[in-house]
Amino acid sequence: MKTHPKKQHHASKLPATAGQPSQDTKHKAVKVNVLSPDGFPISPEPFKSIRAAKKYVREWVEGYRQQGYYRHKDFFIPLDILHKCVDYEAVPPDEDDDSSQG
Repeated sequence: MKTHPKKQHHASKLPATAGQPSQDTKHKAVKVNVLSPDGFPISPEPFKSIRAAKKYVREWVEGYRQQGYYRHKDFFIPLDILHKCVDYEAVPPDEDDDSSQG
């Protein structure tokens, strides 16, 4: 069984103001989307903050507890490092959407 080497999550892709009100006149915050190691969103909606996204990642990892691992298309990822294998990406604010999680 191949296991995934430790991968750093890419919180650095987020602007320093992620989850904070922007400086523009609309005062919209940057939303955060979390991608699984396979590149798929782990939630149907982006999160309002990095804190809310990280909290959901912990819950998402727990969903694999009974199985004991996450199955990537090419290898298995142990649960103790799965939270480090997701990617965080900034989502531009959407003028009409106020229904985000977190």
